[in-house]
Amino acid sequence: KLREWAKPDAWLVLSVPNAASLEFRLFKQRWYALQLPTHLYHFTPQSMGQLLEACGWKLEKVYHQRILSNLIASMGYVLRDKGFGKFGQKLIDVPEGSAWWPYLLYPLAWIFSLFGQTGRMTVWARPVNNSTIEASS
Repeated sequence: KLREWAKPDAWLVLSVPNAASLEFRLFKQRWYALQLPTHLYHFTPQSMGQLLEACGWKLEKVYHQRILSNLIASMGYVLRDKGFGKFGQKLIDVPEGSAWWPYLLYPLAWIFSLFGQTGRMTVWARPVNNSTIEASS
């Protein structure tokens, strides 16, 4: 529906968890960004590109956000499950809170983002020309 409504020079910008990240591989079902049932589907940059293409969009850019709050909260789930309930819960609350100390990890988050390994990505897409879609059908 969005593709139908979009003007030819429109941009579609989506921010979603990055299921191709190191965080996901490390924490699996304890990954904070799973956020079930908020996120029913999880995407990698490749699967997001395929989905967008199937819907008439061309993926132009993937920006890997420079944050590690999902990593911190995921570690909280692990610690809570291992018996460190209070400390684990403090880490789980980091993404929703206003703590300043996660900003100390920004240099590490910047490096992770260079390799596409942060837990959140923002994708930028443009509409594909309608004549191109009709020709390929």
